[in-house]
Amino acid sequence: MLGQAAWTTLCALLISQIPWTGRSVPELLFWAGLVVPLSTMAYDRRKTR
Repeated sequence: MLGQAAWTTLCALLISQIPWTGRSVPELLFWAGLVVPLSTMAYDRRKTR
């Protein structure tokens, strides 16, 4: 769980701290930051049923 939080925080920091000229890289970082927590939620949901 610590790794998931670190990954999401790292993506958020990269999006907010670097002055991006285009929109594609921040959008990619946004979705990359959401992949891990969303996949964990889906896994845990299947596990509890």
